[in-house]
Parts: sequence; structure tokens; C-alpha cells
Amino acid sequence: MSVNGVEVLNVARAHAYITQHLPGLTARCNAPELREALGHSEYTTPQDDDAPWYQGNRPAAERFYGLFPLGTQGADDSTRSMNVTELIGDGAIHTMPRHGSREIRVTALAVAADGEAMAEGLAWLRSVLAGEDCADPSQLGCTGKDVVMYSAKPTDIVEEETFRRYFYESEVTEGPLVTTQYPSKVGVLVAVEFTITAGRPWAFTARTSVATLAMDAALNFTDPVGEDCAPTNPAYDNYVDDPFFTAIARPPQPPVIAPPNILNITSWRRRTALIPPYLTQRWGRVTPSVHVSVTGAVQYLRIRFYRDSNGVSGCDYDAEFLVSYIPAGAILSLDSIRRTATLTLSDGRVVPAGHLLFGSDGRPFRWPSLGCQYTYTMTSDLMPGQAGVVVSLETAVRE
Repeated sequence: MSVNGVEVLNVARAHAYITQHLPGLTARCNAPELREALGHSEYTTPQDDDAPWYQGNRPAAERFYGLFPLGTQGADDSTRSMNVTELIGDGAIHTMPRHGSREIRVTALAVAADGEAMAEGLAWLRSVLAGEDCADPSQLGCTGKDVVMYSAKPTDIVEEETFRRYFYESEVTEGPLVTTQYPSKVGVLVAVEFTITAGRPWAFTARTSVATLAMDAALNFTDPVGEDCAPTNPAYDNYVDDPFFTAIARPPQPPVIAPPNILNITSWRRRTALIPPYLTQRWGRVTPSVHVSVTGAVQYLRIRFYRDSNGVSGCDYDAEFLVSYIPAGAILSLDSIRRTATLTLSDGRVVPAGHLLFGSDGRPFRWPSLGCQYTYTMTSDLMPGQAGVVVSLETAVRE
């Protein structure tokens, strides 16, 4: 397990240090392939291996041998729930289901040669889990941390990426708590527990780069006939008029107020990218993220995701972004995992960009969450007469 990029649990590292430096203590569980999968050399000492808790010339830190994982709970649980309201008569009404936050409870054994080394190691653990780094104190840090675990034991570098699972917007909400100090004639052994709460309640696979589309190479122009997806249908399409009883009329359709920057584009310049079947046909939801880099200022880019069974035109898409404007030299990032839209400006500043996005005819855009084992295609449409636009697509699977 790593928290915010810092390794916290590593059974191979802890096993090696215990075996070499505390010969009177037997660690029965080991995963030697984990070291190779992580690309680490043989573990010898915390100082030589640049162990995450060893920093500077602190001899006590070299006598701390890490955390030996004892167990985790909650990483595989579903957080789906719904409220049930009982009716006065028979039965009940269910609300829409929602996924609450995910709690991951971790139990581990901290091992050190002596009490001073244990105090050093526990101080390091508290600091890492609290996220008390040297960042700008004016930043509240409310976005959470990335926690990485594995769904199975990786035995090589390929499996390391395949089995890696990310829990986003995570914070340590309890602990670390010292629950037990075991009497031992060999070293100091302390059981610790802590709880991590993930704001994004799912486990995500590693991101996979799918395609990079240089829009300058899109020579074909598409006719948008049939793709004007304004809400022309009645708002209540499940209402049946009774021609013999006119006392009850169809409810009026709500008004549509289009933003002033909606343009009537008569043709688009299009490129497409197929999301590979090996990603879409596994269980879970495919969460695509799009990055758009531009040279000059760009106006009007449209991204849509179509099921291939429905074709790649018209309004039968699963998700859509319309981008009204991207300033020169910026990178627009549409992150469907965190559901955030940001602009990295030419001077390096990262600013919100949600106000630059909308759906057809000014309606709210929809974050893509592609599932049901369909094959999907992303269409990237650019208003003609603009150059220097590159659209990159990457995906992860939400399990």
C-alpha cells in the first residue's frame, strides 16, 4: 500500500529486514516476487535501500524495520445503499441508489530493534498518514490523497500494473492507533490500526492511454444534420392525451435558455478513437478522461462517446462535452474519475474550467461512465479553421 505516493506497507521489505536483522523472530508470510514487480533491488538495510522512513543521518531510523501487514477490510465491499420509505398501504418506495464513501481498515505489525527506533518509525507513520508535508500551508488540501493497493499479488512488472488499484480522494480518518504492544525478547513489536476513507467510493485500475488525435490531420468534414440535439421533444414523453376528456392537459414543456455563446456550426472536422474491447468487455465501468492541448486559442470543441451498436452519429450518445473556449497554450483536462475539469495555463497555473463546458443547446454536460460490455467510440469534433489542437484519450475501469 502507498499513500500519496509514499510506500506504507510492503510485506517483502518487512520480511527481508526482519529475517536479516532480527534472526530470533520468524516471519512466516512473504511475497518475494513483489520486490521484483516493484523494480526494487534486494532489500538489505533501510539506509542502503532508501526506505521511505529513512531520511538524513538518523541511526534510529535504520533500526526500524517497517510495517508487516496483518490484514485489510473494506477494499472489496460495495458501498451502494438506498433509502426505503414504507407506504401507509402495502409496500414501499425506493429512492435512487447512491454509493457512499469507502472505509478501508488496515491492521499491521510495526517492528523495530528497540524503543527509540519504534518511536522514530511511528512518528514517520503518523506524518505520512496525516499528509503533513511541506506544501503551501495556505492550501487546505481538501482534494484528498491517492491510495494504491493490489487486487492480487503481482509477480512481475506487467502484473504490477494490471493488479494495481487506485482509491481517489482518500484521507486517513482514524489512527494510526497503537492497539497492542507484544512482549518480546527480540526487538519491539507493536500492532497498529488505521482507517482510510475514500471519497470516490470505487477501486480504479491504472489509466491506459488509448489514442492521441491530432485534429490538424482531420481532413474529413461531417455534416451535423441529425446531430442537433436540442430538446425538441416534449418534456413529458410518457403522457398520453385522452381525446375524449380534455380537462387534464399535458404539462407545459420547460423553457430552454441557450447561452449567448452557442454557435450554429454547419460542419465539423472530425476524428474518432475506438476504445479497445479488452477494456470495455471487462466487468466494471469504463471511465474515460480527455486532455486537450492547444497552440492558439480555440473555440468550440465537441467530444462524444457512442456505443458502436448505435453508430457514431446522431444524438444517441452516452456522454457529451462541448467546450466553448480554450486559451492559447493551455491544456484542458476532463477527468471522469474525479469528475473535475481543469485548465493548465501557459504560465503553469491550474484553474477550474467547468464553466467552459456544456451539453447540446446549453444543457448540462454528462460525465461518461461506460459499461454493459459494449464497444465504444469517441468522436472529437472541431470547428473548422482552427489549428494546433491535440486530443488525448485515456481510460480506467471503475470496479
